[in-house]
Parts: sequence; C-alpha cells; structure tokens
Amino acid sequence: MKTHVLVGVIAFLVGAVLALVVVGLMAYMVGGGLGGPQPQRELVQSGVQSVTICDEHHARILDRLSWKIPGVNEGVWGPERKGHCHVWYHYAGSEE
Repeated sequence: MKTHVLVGVIAFLVGAVLALVVVGLMAYMVGGGLGGPQPQRELVQSGVQSVTICDEHHARILDRLSWKIPGVNEGVWGPERKGHCHVWYHYAGSEE
C-alpha cells in the first residue's frame, strides 16, 4: 500500500516538473525570445525607443498613438515582425 502512494507521489512530481518545463518553453517561444537581438541601427537616446503592437492593424494603431509619444517626429520609425506582433523601433537620425 505504501509503495503505491510513493509511486503516485513521484509520478506527480515528475509530471509537475515536466509541465513547468513545457510551459516555460512555450512562454519563451510566444514571447519571441525576450532579450533577443537589438536592431542594427542606433535607437533614439531620449523618449520612446520601441512600441510593440499585437494586432493586424499595427500601422494604424501606431499612427493613432503617435500624438502621445514624445519626440515622435524626430528620427525614423520602422517595424520588425516578432511572432504575431510588430515591434516599431524609433531610430535616431534620418532614413538611410
């Protein structure tokens, strides 16, 4: 009787650890690998450096938000796709 309880506890713990590993890997994949490589161009030094929008109308949403972003007209904005989201980076200087 005690052996069945011990086997059950061990199986539960192994299952819990495996579930945590799977959830952690899924979160990393969905998150696009947070801390991934930065853009090659220099970002603005003051103000908003990036905006992440997870919607198919990301360009329109950024346009509607732009009046709230300080220094929005300085530099150049450019999108990069990360999973199902778009990250708009605010680059310093003019477009090359």
